[in-house]
Amino acid sequence: MPVALTAISGDAIENMGIGNMGDLTQMSSSLTVQESGNRNESPVSIRGIGTFSYAIGVEPSVSVIIDEVPVATTGQAFANLADVERVEVLRGPQSTLFGKNASAGVINIVTKNPSEEFEGSVEVTGADDDYYRFAGSVSGPISDSVGFRLNAYYDDFGGNIENALGGDDLQATESQGVRAKVRFDASQDLTVTVTADYNELDQTFSASTFREVSPDAQWLKNFGLGVSQDVWFSGIGLKAGEDNFKGASSTTPHSASEDYSVAVKVEYQLGEHSVTSITGWRNWEYVNTTDLDGAADLFGSSWDMSSLYEIDQITQEIRIASPASDTFEYVAGLWYSQSDYDRGFVRKPLIPGTTVAKSDWLAYAGNEALSVFGQGTLKLSEQLNVTAGLRYQMEDVEVQFDNAVNGGAFAGSDDDSVMVGRAAVQYFVNDDVMLYASYARGYKGQAYNTTSSFNQFQADNPVSTEDSDAYEVGIKGDFMDGRLRVNANYFLVNYTGFQAQSGIIDPNTGAVELSLDNVGELETSGVELDVTALLSDNLLLNVGASWTDATIEEFGTAQCYNGQTAAQGCITDPELGSIQDLAGKPLK
Repeated sequence: MPVALTAISGDAIENMGIGNMGDLTQMSSSLTVQESGNRNESPVSIRGIGTFSYAIGVEPSVSVIIDEVPVATTGQAFANLADVERVEVLRGPQSTLFGKNASAGVINIVTKNPSEEFEGSVEVTGADDDYYRFAGSVSGPISDSVGFRLNAYYDDFGGNIENALGGDDLQATESQGVRAKVRFDASQDLTVTVTADYNELDQTFSASTFREVSPDAQWLKNFGLGVSQDVWFSGIGLKAGEDNFKGASSTTPHSASEDYSVAVKVEYQLGEHSVTSITGWRNWEYVNTTDLDGAADLFGSSWDMSSLYEIDQITQEIRIASPASDTFEYVAGLWYSQSDYDRGFVRKPLIPGTTVAKSDWLAYAGNEALSVFGQGTLKLSEQLNVTAGLRYQMEDVEVQFDNAVNGGAFAGSDDDSVMVGRAAVQYFVNDDVMLYASYARGYKGQAYNTTSSFNQFQADNPVSTEDSDAYEVGIKGDFMDGRLRVNANYFLVNYTGFQAQSGIIDPNTGAVELSLDNVGELETSGVELDVTALLSDNLLLNVGASWTDATIEEFGTAQCYNGQTAAQGCITDPELGSIQDLAGKPLK
């Protein structure tokens, strides 16, 4: 394939101890997973590009697809990776075939199908840090035409941070889930596969420990209060240092989620062509509570915040694929999706009885998309192939926001359409070595900044789309009679309207005002290398390396950070307020 791709089998996943989304960074050096205490705010990045946003309904830059059905937010994908057939990481924009939320890449997870013969497996893992894992699967035929597969897992980590204020240890995680697949061969030409799964996650996450504190540091200084560290740590046995594994949470940080999904895949052999229909439904409910002060109750009450999320998503894809050919092959299809995002958010006032830093709101964001796509490969000779594809998409977005603190009620809607595409050339030097060059256009849709500072202006003016143009050249080859495989490539991607999160503290209210903005232009480039070497019949070596440079090319209206001075680049604009120019700065 003329694309930068890393694939790993289910056996290799087990051997490498990959158990969840965060562990996938072991298989691709260009992949970064940033887990936080809030699953909705845990971005996945490829080549330095990902989406971090506190708002709901903001599409990820990296699409996570499970059994050909994408998840609406990467937080849904943090369930346990159990009974997996393979995982593929496709780097660079993949919007032509995979849709609007694949502007930086795709993580494609394929779970195991029912087997033709009865089989089963049991896995038991334990570690001396209070970690336990149990997993099992069973599969086989029910009749000549019906097969099944059932797997379940339970994962438990007792935590590694002591709560100085008492109670259970922090950073503990408990997860469990079950997946069932039934495959029905209705006829020689028709196969139906139904998959249903349920995942549950419960965490005391995330907790902070003090590793180093400046002697003159003051907690809440930006709010004009200024509490010394002696007061923070007074009477609770905390001492900052490299060996400090104690935190202080009067309100236990807690995250819990439930994820349900059902998918129906219908495959029909229409003559020499293959027709596939995939219908998916997924529901994700998630609650999160965070202790913001991370210390003893400074004002007689814990300063914390909590969120309740629910995402309901329906997807439908129908595609047709041509038979294998020595001259021309193609795939074409239709795609529809509808996603509904709901969130309730409450942040207690910093000082009881006041409204300092207080938030209390409900938000809804809706997204509906329809697209048609196609891609074909023309084989000009035994050595030269040309691939081209296009995708046309129409999208509608809407928002509703009710603020209980100031009584504000805001609503808005918008629509957009876009054409994206891909072109690639492959040249086969011989049967073992292939050179390629490609261009791809990526796209990420409009979004609303549904945070505490949301207002009618933002409802009427959603954050604009994010577009990318990617150029890539590479080589893929097998050497030494297949004992050495080398994949290497160079990439250059230009982003226009990159969606970035920022925040400032309102000096009047003390509240953190979050902003989702379009960075004018951003460029990321780099080199990637994957090497697999069979050193002996029993020893396989995998090496992955990447170098990425991500630079902001144009962003003259970035918000100043809190306390930034004119000497540090902060200027005052009569309309935009305090802004700075980040052109030439690295993307962080």
